[in-house]
Amino acid sequence: MLTSVTLALAGEIETFGGTVESSPTKNNPYHSTLSGITFQQAEQLFNPNIKKPTK
Repeated sequence: MLTSVTLALAGEIETFGGTVESSPTKNNPYHSTLSGITFQQAEQLFNPNIKKPTK
């Protein structure tokens, strides 16, 4: 179960030299693939984790 979420905008990722490509899956039509940045850059972009609100 997903209990937290992170968010980075494509423009922020592209600022680091990365790319975002739409790659929908059967269960997630909004899935995207991120490439072209280091783990450390991704970690910086996707922090902090935000606790997912309960429904």
